[in-house]
Amino acid sequence: MKKLFLLMLFMFTVVSHASDYKVVFELTSDNPKHWETLLNNLENVKKDLGPKTKMEVVVHGNGMGVLLKRIEFQKRRMTKIVSEGVQFLACENTLRRRGIKREELYDFAKTVPAGLGEIIRKQKEGWAYIKIGP
Repeated sequence: MKKLFLLMLFMFTVVSHASDYKVVFELTSDNPKHWETLLNNLENVKKDLGPKTKMEVVVHGNGMGVLLKRIEFQKRRMTKIVSEGVQFLACENTLRRRGIKREELYDFAKTVPAGLGEIIRKQKEGWAYIKIGP
């Protein structure tokens, strides 16, 4: 009986770790079609890999428009995605270079010092990497 319990515990541990996916998306495009693709991919990955899937979207360069309040790109849909655990991270280097203030971003957006640095760290930690756009 004890061996059966240990075997079941081992199998549960293996299965639970197998479903703990981590994915970092990179967005550098100013094309709303690419933004739409990003949102579709976020929803589809979460549905396919499960609710425990950790996902970050690192936005830098030309992609910053997706996070600007004044552009109002699918705020309701993005807010829902964020409520499901996805993080949108804006590159502080891009914000500084383009003269964008933190207050101009959606409230759910967080920042990182360097977009590429964040992506590199995540890849080193074993996160899958997906590039959206050209």
